[in-house]
Amino acid sequence: MEGNSFQVSQNKFIGKTLLYMTMGLILTFIVSYALCINEDFIIFLYYNQYSFFVAIIVEIGLVSLITRKMESMSVKTGFILFLLYSVISGVTFSAILLAYSLESIIFIFFIAALMFLCSGMIGMTTKRDLSTLGRFAIMSLVGIIIVSIINMLLGSNDGLFNFINYVGMIIFCVLTAYDMQKIKIIHKYSYELSPVEVNKFAILAALNLYLDLINIFIYLLRLLGRKR
Repeated sequence: MEGNSFQVSQNKFIGKTLLYMTMGLILTFIVSYALCINEDFIIFLYYNQYSFFVAIIVEIGLVSLITRKMESMSVKTGFILFLLYSVISGVTFSAILLAYSLESIIFIFFIAALMFLCSGMIGMTTKRDLSTLGRFAIMSLVGIIIVSIINMLLGSNDGLFNFINYVGMIIFCVLTAYDMQKIKIIHKYSYELSPVEVNKFAILAALNLYLDLINIFIYLLRLLGRKR
């Protein structure tokens, strides 16, 4: 009976995490699409390039804030910050949507979602501890970011650009499996905590999965997307 109760609790926790993630994704795409069809915003974006970088800095700041301070926040504040992050992501994402055809974006997002689902299922079902693999993926991600910056500063090399995108896509597939397995571990240790604390963990987990799926999509779009 206790085992069934634990399983039900775990399923609810995973369901809540995925619900939060989905809400964030929907909000991001709504904001992105609304901005893409707004002529005034397009003019503003192209004539104020610094605003795009400011939005990226705000994104990074919000991720850091949520990750580091979630335990001391209320659930409401944490959730609002997560939704705010999703909105800001929609602003930066609109620049990507402007560069590619809508049909291409929809098709590639479907592929990215399938890759995310398969990676997530591996993380949920494997008996192997993925923590070492996850840490390696995080270190590899830092390396890819550094190489990307160097490639951008020296003038984009097509071969290196494609290599970065393939490796980045693989890294985030690995991180998806790692984060899904981590959700089970988080639930195991938060099972007897209050619902408030469990909700905080669900928001953090949702943010990680959101970042995984978005990045798989972006790397795939760079490789396969059809430009406007």
